[in-house]
Amino acid sequence: MMKALIAAAALLTQQPGFSPPPAKPCLAQAEAADLGAYFMPALIDGAARKCSAVLPRGAFLAGPHRALSERLRQSNQGRWPRAKAAIEKVQGQKLPSLFGEEFTRKAAEATVTGIALKEIEAKDCGTASELLGAVAPLPAENFGRLFPLLIEIGAKNDERAPFRICPRAA
Repeated sequence: MMKALIAAAALLTQQPGFSPPPAKPCLAQAEAADLGAYFMPALIDGAARKCSAVLPRGAFLAGPHRALSERLRQSNQGRWPRAKAAIEKVQGQKLPSLFGEEFTRKAAEATVTGIALKEIEAKDCGTASELLGAVAPLPAENFGRLFPLLIEIGAKNDERAPFRICPRAA
């Protein structure tokens, strides 16, 4: 799931209106946490839709995921402005807002989710479902805190990653 989110972020910066800056920027832990936490509910719901045909009835993504995605969505009510700022920092320019803020938010959510879901294959559905089921009891804030840590591990040597995590202060 995190690999898919990294790939989605990379491809998002290549979409019309989403131009990458010349050098890879770094996001602070808090910026990356807002980015990951904001998009997580849509990614969970999208993965559930994509995986529904291959998962058994009792799998986490076959139904119980709804409570998690709703809980995360409720806890993320105020994160969009910070997630948007993180996207703008990564791409080096403002998101287009020709049709208003709500349209921009939904377009970014649909773009990130659509790109990320292309990276999830049917063979990954069981693992993604089991992983999400295992972390579902965690407080919502922990999902945001996990994202920059997973980026540090997973994207360290990935040239497709559109950003890196800023070094922590000593």
